[in-house]
Amino acid sequence: MILFRRRADPLRSLMKAVLATKRAIMRLATLENIIMSRRESLLNKAVRLEELGNTYLARKYIEEASRLEAIATRVRSLRYVFERISLSLELAMRIRDLDKVAREVISIVSDLKKLPELTIPELNLTIYELETYARDLVGAKLPGPMVAFSDRVGDEALKILEEARAIAREKLLNEVKVPDKVDENSG
Repeated sequence: MILFRRRADPLRSLMKAVLATKRAIMRLATLENIIMSRRESLLNKAVRLEELGNTYLARKYIEEASRLEAIATRVRSLRYVFERISLSLELAMRIRDLDKVAREVISIVSDLKKLPELTIPELNLTIYELETYARDLVGAKLPGPMVAFSDRVGDEALKILEEARAIAREKLLNEVKVPDKVDENSG
């Protein structure tokens, strides 16, 4: 018995893809806030330890704070990638031509899968959902008339996705160098 999978409604898949990206943006913003809060706490403890004369322990706290800053920067960059993907999907919805944008989103998602941050279960699930919805959009056309200025807006959507790809490659796929020790002159 052969089962045929019914073609997903492109508008529903597009809306789910946009919601998945918005959910990822909110989760990443929350994660960034938690990391930065922890960093501030460590820096405050380092200042108190320095005032008490415990320089060694204060430097350890500062080193940990610098590591947290590097992690927060990566999370922020990842959030920017998702913001650009969301914006491109919304533009694709307006122009009612999804194929190019969907293919580019799939390509970016395959780059994002290489990141160590994808070990976070919720983020991994979001990437999986986004890829699934984007695959449903390949070759899909939304009902209704095409917008007259679709070439210009479509090019803008692809430019935004190219920015997302550049951020993913430059800031995320390249390893962030975290100083192992704090410079003696900096503190």
